[in-house]
Amino acid sequence: MEDFYKILSCEPDDSIEDLKRSYQKLILECHPDKLSSKQLSQEEHTVALQRFLQVDRAWKTLSDENLRKDYNARLKEWQFAQKFPIHDSVCLEDFDYNEELEAHTYPCRCGDVFILDQTSVDLGVDTVCCESCSLAIHVDLENT
Repeated sequence: MEDFYKILSCEPDDSIEDLKRSYQKLILECHPDKLSSKQLSQEEHTVALQRFLQVDRAWKTLSDENLRKDYNARLKEWQFAQKFPIHDSVCLEDFDYNEELEAHTYPCRCGDVFILDQTSVDLGVDTVCCESCSLAIHVDLENT
């Protein structure tokens, strides 16, 4: 999971004004229009463009109060989940989609399920804990 606060060189308790100042500073450094005047190799240009998109994605999430609140919850969940040993690695395509839960589910060997909602997928959460036991799995989000 990407840490949008680190991307913006900020802390989770920073104000929206602090986030905005950092975003504006960073976006000027890697904006495609600014890069066109510099002599960059194709690889350097690609890296800078990826950085621009990363900074923009972080800002769009953290500048919206509801998205930031949801992101903060997912970030804490992800940080907490990192403390668990990973028992298995599963591709997202191996999950079933549960309409009732509006989430992806995968059976746990304890008989319950791992639940991964779409917001978590969009935010890149790749570690999921079982709802009943202490097992955790890594979800391969890229090979779907």
